[in-house]
Amino acid sequence: MDGTTKAKIFLINQTALGSLKLVMKRKMNNNNRFMPENGQPMPNGFFRRSLREPIRFGLNFSRNWWRHPQVLYEQRYFHPGQQQHFAAVPINLNLLQGAPTQNEPDPPGTEPSGYIKPFSVNAYKWARKCKTQNESVDLRNWIDVPITFEKNAAFKKSFEFSVMSFNVLAQDLLEQHPYLYNKHNNAALEWQERWKRIHEEISNHRPNIVCLQEVQESHLNEYFLKQLELLGYVGIYKKRTGLRCDGCAIFYKIDSISLLDYATVEFMQPNIPLLNRDNVAIVATFCPKDLPENKFIVATTHLLYNPKRQDVRLAQVQILLAEIERLSFHLDSEKQKNYLPIILSGDFNATPTSCLYKFICKGHLQYQYLAAKKLDEEGVTCQGPVLIPSDLQITDNCQHALLVKTRDSYYKNSNYESDVVNLSKKVDLNKLYHSTNKICSSNCSTLKTNNLFSTGTLSHQFAFKSAYNHDDLANPQATTFQDEWVTVDYIFYSGKKIEGQFQDDNLKLSGYFSLPCRSELKGFKMPNDSLGSDHFCLVAKFLLNTGS
Repeated sequence: MDGTTKAKIFLINQTALGSLKLVMKRKMNNNNRFMPENGQPMPNGFFRRSLREPIRFGLNFSRNWWRHPQVLYEQRYFHPGQQQHFAAVPINLNLLQGAPTQNEPDPPGTEPSGYIKPFSVNAYKWARKCKTQNESVDLRNWIDVPITFEKNAAFKKSFEFSVMSFNVLAQDLLEQHPYLYNKHNNAALEWQERWKRIHEEISNHRPNIVCLQEVQESHLNEYFLKQLELLGYVGIYKKRTGLRCDGCAIFYKIDSISLLDYATVEFMQPNIPLLNRDNVAIVATFCPKDLPENKFIVATTHLLYNPKRQDVRLAQVQILLAEIERLSFHLDSEKQKNYLPIILSGDFNATPTSCLYKFICKGHLQYQYLAAKKLDEEGVTCQGPVLIPSDLQITDNCQHALLVKTRDSYYKNSNYESDVVNLSKKVDLNKLYHSTNKICSSNCSTLKTNNLFSTGTLSHQFAFKSAYNHDDLANPQATTFQDEWVTVDYIFYSGKKIEGQFQDDNLKLSGYFSLPCRSELKGFKMPNDSLGSDHFCLVAKFLLNTGS
């Protein structure tokens, strides 16, 4: 039996050998459940899970074993415009004995134009190990975002790329907090097993850029760098400061993406109580492989976890946005000040109802009268006008004050476009401390302007939007479990604000890997035999405008 035939057959139960005549039609009702010929819904237990391009693979597995042997159904070719129903045909197990069958899919390349291929053998292997609902996620699909090129003519010529953000759960942190996983399958908590699942997710999606959090330093070379290199990735890594064991990383596929520049950010700043945590970030400038003029920014971070210290996370984001502003600033084709397209990802440890999320998306936040530390509502003890001291020279507009001032003085210079690049790299204009170069010299000049620092209100220069929709507060999507299922991981992308509304600019969302909702995750445990982390990965696909 050749490899092609093996990829088209599936065996779930040896006792099921024989003629299986059951044919069912799937009707897309509100519950998205299977409907047999008599119109009665099947019991819960059918599931579909998709991998690299999930919406293109259909996989339907019946655990209704008390009525008939377990059967894996094959989704036949169907036209995308006719998704009201389609046949789900049990695999003819005579294939195992080399007998011909009418259920065998057409040879590759012979399917009608516009038709979608059935499931892959990788999806089958995944189904075999997802034996219980508590070990599988059948609720994630690839969602395409419709693009009407008549209204988006600029994107007719564009570069399409995908970005993954994934908190992979450092093994040392798992072992330091065993009480969080005492009801889990112990075998699924072993690093070797977890790495297989993590590697599978990255391999199945194959994003152009992978942003990772909680990458354990002792695992970096042997697992991440070495094994992701076999998939065509190279990476940047920044360990958390102090004695922490893990950090952030950005991997990118060298056959499609070029790295132009990057900076690492340390949120630990000496002698500043609000910034005494070891969290870090990476900000990188990329471009399509053969289009170096079409630059874009990708940043990733893992902010402080402590639920009671929203003020710390807000200060960390203020520093991060200042660094993003420094690297993304440029002159557009009309020599006007502008910013490169930006993708901001990571584990922010903040929900969509938090002031931090609102600040990122709305672009401003008056924190002065919010409750101290938590910043969740007005309180008896208020935060006050000072968030971070002016010594760092980061303004309440999330900019490096000296850099902005010097830019303005260079603006009339004919060589301004080249000078601005050099300006952003001058350490004298950046008062942040960094362990590698010990920035924060007391000899640097400082700018004292009342309307730039300690105003009680933060703002930033960008228009950000999440790649995921977080409007359903009654049954929200979830990326991890923190006493309850919550969303704390995000992929933000930049656009522009027109009359207070977000509008696409040179970056457009074209699809994303959907997240399950809280109600669908009751009793669910992560990590498990199918998923290697305690966070769901996020994947989004974008179009980058490369010109007319």
